[in-house]
Formats: sequence, C-alpha cells, structure tokens
Amino acid sequence: TKLILLDSLLQEIEMVRVDRLSTFLLLACLRLSASSDLRIEIEEVEKVPMGETGIVQVRLDSQGDTDTEEIEISLVIEENSTSVFTLLNSSLTFNQEDIRLYRTKSFLVQGVLLGIHHVQFVHKSEVLHTQEIAVVMNNSVLNSIFMLVMTVMIIVNTTNMGAQLDVHMIKEVFKKPVGPIVGFLAQFVFMPGISFLVGYLFTDDMLFRLGLFVLGCCPGGNGSNFWTLLLEGDINLSITMTFVSTVAALGMMPLWMYLMGPVLTDGSLVIPFGQLIISLLGLILPITLGMWIRWKWSKAANIMEKVIVPFTLSTVIFIFTAGVYINLFIFKLMTPLMVAAGFVVAFSGYVFGAGLAWLFRLPMSQITAVSVETSFQNGGIAFVLLKMSFPEPLGELASVAPVAQLMLTGLPLWVLFAILKIYKRCCKNKKTYSAVAPENTR
Repeated sequence: TKLILLDSLLQEIEMVRVDRLSTFLLLACLRLSASSDLRIEIEEVEKVPMGETGIVQVRLDSQGDTDTEEIEISLVIEENSTSVFTLLNSSLTFNQEDIRLYRTKSFLVQGVLLGIHHVQFVHKSEVLHTQEIAVVMNNSVLNSIFMLVMTVMIIVNTTNMGAQLDVHMIKEVFKKPVGPIVGFLAQFVFMPGISFLVGYLFTDDMLFRLGLFVLGCCPGGNGSNFWTLLLEGDINLSITMTFVSTVAALGMMPLWMYLMGPVLTDGSLVIPFGQLIISLLGLILPITLGMWIRWKWSKAANIMEKVIVPFTLSTVIFIFTAGVYINLFIFKLMTPLMVAAGFVVAFSGYVFGAGLAWLFRLPMSQITAVSVETSFQNGGIAFVLLKMSFPEPLGELASVAPVAQLMLTGLPLWVLFAILKIYKRCCKNKKTYSAVAPENTR
C-alpha cells in the first residue's frame, strides 16, 4: 500500500512539473509572437547629403494585442569600419494610441561620409527591420557643373586628338601591324585581366573592384601620347594605338563587363549596359568628328594641333584642382590596400607592355610607346562612365579606384624621365670633355 501511495505521489509531482514546463513554454511563445507581430514601416527615405541631417519617418504596426503600454524600438547601426553616418536618436517609443492611430515617429541621421549603410530596428534582441540609408555629396549643383565642364573638355580634347590622326600615317603603321597588335593584346587582354585579379585579391569592396576593372578596360588617353613624346618613343604608333583602342573599347568594354562584372559584384549590382554603350558612343564620336575636320578643313586641323598640348594640360590641371576639391571625400575613402592595388596595376602595365613588345623584337622607340600606352589609360573616360552610368552614390564610390591608380601611374614615368635627362646630360658632358681633351694635350 505504501508503495502504491508513493508511486501515485510521484506521478502527481511529475504532472505538476510538466504543467509548469508547458506554462513556461506557452508564455515564451506568447512573448515571441508578441514581438514577431510587430512590423516596422518606413516612408520613402531621401538620400542624406554629407554634413547635413536627414529625417526618417517610421510607423509601428502590431498584428496582435500587446501587454505593454509603451514599446521601445532601439536603433542600431550595423558594424562597419567606415562611419558613413551617425544617428541622433538611439531609440523610438510607441504607445498603444500611436500604434492604433498609425502615427509616425521620426529619427535623425547625420551624414558623415559618402556611402551606403544600414540601420537595424531592434525590439527585445529581435531585429524587426533593416533599412538602407545612402549618404551623397552635399553640393550636387557644384558637382553637376564640374561633371558638365569635364565632359565638355574631354569631348573637345578627343576631337582635337581625332584631328591629329593622319589616315596615311595610320596606313603606314598598319603596313607592319605588329606594334598595334601587341598594343591591343596588352590593353584589352592583359590590363582587364590584371585589374580583375588585383581587385579580387586586394579588397572585398565590390565598387572598388568594379571601378578598377572599368579603368583596366579603358583605352589609352592623350596623356600616353604626351609621355611617349617626352620619352622619345614612336609617337605615330602611340597615336595609332590610342585611336584603335578608343574605337575597340566600344565593343571590348561591354564584353568584359558582361563576362566579369557579375563575378566582381557577386551579382548584387546591376550593370547598366545600355547606359554604358551610350556613354562610350558619346566619347568615341568626337574622334570621328576630328578626323572629318582634318579632311574637310586642313587649316582648322593645324590650329587644333597647336592647342592640343596646352588644352590637354588645362584639362589635367582642371581635374586635379577643381576635381580634387569637389571630390576630396575620395581620399578619405581610400585605404592603403586600395592605393597599393592601383600602383600594382599601373606598374604591371608598364612591365608587361614593354616585355611583350620586346618579345616581338620591336625597336626601343616602339617598346616605349607600347609600354606607356598599355599602362596610361584614359581615366577621364572611366570617371565619366562610372558617374554617368550609376546612380549616387554608387558612381562616386566606384570612382575611388581610378583616382587611386591614376595618381600613381605617372610616378614611374617621372622617375624614368629624370633618369633619361641625367643620362643625356652626362653623355653630353662626356662628349664635350672628350672633344676638349685632345686640344689641351696639344
């Protein structure tokens, strides 16, 4: 009898424990469902200019009854190495009347640096909603004026370049097409490949990868002709390569972007191929216009030949003064690895172009032209394409890569130019000494 009583007592205790556990689980589920029933609704979020304050309107909707008078929603910025914006509110509080009447609450966002980041809405350790907020340039009018002026200057300069193209000279160069073929392989096979590889190895920033790759797919610029002339390279080959690469870019750039763009961006960024082709056409047509002017009015072409060098220098000065002032934020976005990536791509272009030309037994003047033309790409085209093809602030963020590379591309050439000048002066002094020495001995 005692054993039977003890057994029944144990069963009752077990039933009580089960009931308590069930009650506990039920309460936990109710709490979870109460939290899950909350839904955050955001009105359309405007892009926040740097240095200014933006307002974000928020509503809280509850699908069930809540047992609290007030509900506090914490605002948390996702972890990031770069502070894109700061929150001037740490939380939002909604009471039952706010929820019932569907009232909006607002929080303030202070734009710090150009970019895109996310705010999380958290209630009782549960993330109810994640909102993307973009910070853009604070002076869009000044930026638009700069882009307009720079685009016009690039178009005028490209027209000037077209006016310097002599069809007979191009035919002469193509009678021995080894130089242009070597240049084409270096510009549109090696440079896109090394830009892709370096971007993929050096950084996880998708937009930097994309910007570096776009520059790697760009044709040579007028700067390459200028440096080829200074370094005593084959200027006819340099100009011909610039022309060929500019025309070829109309097909090669979209092709490379189609093949490798989704890989670079992990498919999370849509590349606007239509806008890209339109932008390229807008920059390639001026070359044809310049050639037509040379054919139709030789006097006008002669005038354009006289102004192309000072106008090119004016364009470069404009970009490196007004452009740097307006886009000063770009330097804040750069990291040492980004700068290193730009230098590696530029230096690799010089070495590979010279090496490939040497393997094909080209003379030194043509080796110089191919090397400079391979590495010295048209950064203006990359900058304009990125800014015109992508919305704010994606275009500006992708432009960091061309700037990081272009500000280092000329450094090896300045060193080489200084060495060439010192060598020439030493040789000249040596010859002068050799000529004077016999007279002194007499």
